[in-house]
Amino acid sequence: GYMQGIDAANAAIKPGEIDFVTRSRIEAAQFPEVLKEIEKTQAKLQDAPTKEQRVANYLKSVQEYKKIAELPS
Repeated sequence: GYMQGIDAANAAIKPGEIDFVTRSRIEAAQFPEVLKEIEKTQAKLQDAPTKEQRVANYLKSVQEYKKIAELPS
């Protein structure tokens, strides 16, 4: 019969399904958008503070909090 067994492995058999070739073309059409998104993400990562900066900011805020906090002795 038509499209049975190994022949139907990547085919859309039921209504609403997308066959392998069509899905691949849709995914390939999205590659340029994905590349732009990756570039944006890498730019954000470049602008993010380093671990040393984050630790320094945290220690600074702890020192400022110590000045205003009342610790029971």
